[in-house]
Amino acid sequence: MRLADMIEKTKENIGIKREKILDGLGLCMSGCEEEEANREFERIFMRKHPDMIESCHVASDTVGPVYTAGLKGGIVLIAGTGSNSLLLNPDGTTARCGGWGHLLGDEASGAHFLPTMF
Repeated sequence: MRLADMIEKTKENIGIKREKILDGLGLCMSGCEEEEANREFERIFMRKHPDMIESCHVASDTVGPVYTAGLKGGIVLIAGTGSNSLLLNPDGTTARCGGWGHLLGDEASGAHFLPTMF
């Protein structure tokens, strides 16, 4: 699995022994918008790699930047070949917009240039 290989390579690069079990892993990835699917991803990853990490949490790619910047809330806007946004209020409530992909609403991305680029 590519993700497991990346984790092992990172451990090697920073001098952590291969047999060291990490306390936790947070994965904020594109397309991880459905909580049930995220929990299933966590269960499968943990089952396939029981000697790699103690716990795993998967969330949308919009969640990581908000918590990295601070725990009081914020807004993340992603405009690439996909678009997405997240508003996290200080009380924990959220609102989202976008995430429809290049066919339905990706005006901010470069998707309309792709046919001429290749």
